[in-house]
Amino acid sequence: MKRILKLVAIYFVFCANFAFGNTIDFRDISYSALFEVAQKEQKAVLLYFHFDGCAACRKMENTAFIDKNVAEFYNENFICLDVNTRKGEGIETNKIYNVKLHPSFIYLNKEGNVLHEIKGVYSPEEFLIQAKNAIDPKQNLMAYKEQYNQGNREANFLYEYCMKLRNCYELDSTLINEYLNTQSIEDLSKERNIRFIYEFVLHNLETTVPFESDAVQFLLEHKSLFNNYFEQDQVDSRIIWILSNTIDQAIAQQNEELFNKAIEMISNYDDEKVYAYKKIDGKTSGVMTINNIVLTSKMAYYKKSGDRDKYREYQKQYVSVIWDDDQALNSLAMNYYKKYDDSEQLELAKTCAERAVELESSYSNSLTYAALLYKLEEYHLALEQAEATLSIAQKEDREDTAVSTLIKKINEKANQLDR
Repeated sequence: MKRILKLVAIYFVFCANFAFGNTIDFRDISYSALFEVAQKEQKAVLLYFHFDGCAACRKMENTAFIDKNVAEFYNENFICLDVNTRKGEGIETNKIYNVKLHPSFIYLNKEGNVLHEIKGVYSPEEFLIQAKNAIDPKQNLMAYKEQYNQGNREANFLYEYCMKLRNCYELDSTLINEYLNTQSIEDLSKERNIRFIYEFVLHNLETTVPFESDAVQFLLEHKSLFNNYFEQDQVDSRIIWILSNTIDQAIAQQNEELFNKAIEMISNYDDEKVYAYKKIDGKTSGVMTINNIVLTSKMAYYKKSGDRDKYREYQKQYVSVIWDDDQALNSLAMNYYKKYDDSEQLELAKTCAERAVELESSYSNSLTYAALLYKLEEYHLALEQAEATLSIAQKEDREDTAVSTLIKKINEKANQLDR
């Protein structure tokens, strides 16, 4: 009974909010009439881009939109129009603005010129600040873009501009570096910069700031300082991604000095752990498993350099390390099966695949081994292994298309040789 009364109370509160106008009023007008209404009422315009089933959009609708202060300010200062980008007139309207991320909010003046833009979920307080910024000729996004184009490179301006571009998903590495270059090494220890480095030196899983920059080196050398503000595993995940990206860059450029520096640092994390990278809003956007990254990176570096002796040295070490891990052996064998045609690499892959089957006679291990025997033209042994793989599939009641296809290929090759 108490639960029913509570739900009834919530219902009446919700209805009261609407009855007294405590929600953003989205006008029932067409886009073609929008700016005529805006000029008549002398108000700016808000376009709310959404679609049915958008969870982030619903969150805004159930929080910020029904906040009393938010609703009053938006209704007093804006003509608000919701644009369902996948339904009705909204489809045509979105062809003008080409919005892809939802929810998106575009603020315009009464003539239809863009003033400000934000994307994503905001608290009622933040959403109100954005509206006030939008109609402030010194604080909206277009004003900042104009100042930047006119040459403003003052530190506080660049910092605020980064925040505005982040909010509309337009921030790039150029501006991030321009701001950081205005900061001395002493400045980097300020809380504002610690938070800036944490959020932006790795942006969308890409390293935006050079490895040897003051900002990245400050993060690497003062990890404990960052741990005072953020979860330790998230500080570690950022360091891992930066080092991994740096290693990839060094391999591509064959920069041995940079490669060795990054390898030395990442060796402290080569611990078979899984690192989940969470954005500043707490959402996981990437996962990386660190397992034998030092050896595999050295193999990649010396393979690209053409130093076959060093490549074989680290390859031998790597196989030795994973010799009792059937999944790692199978992964290496399948990777080599797909990438290589030379007999030396395929023979090593065959050895690893055979060992994997010896450790665990699973469907995937057995199939890899059969495929390698086929590629090495050992058709009799390949057929035996493929038929064994088919038996495993039937016992486990699993899809056997891959092995059936392989058996067909082996038989075709064998028949050609018999002719």
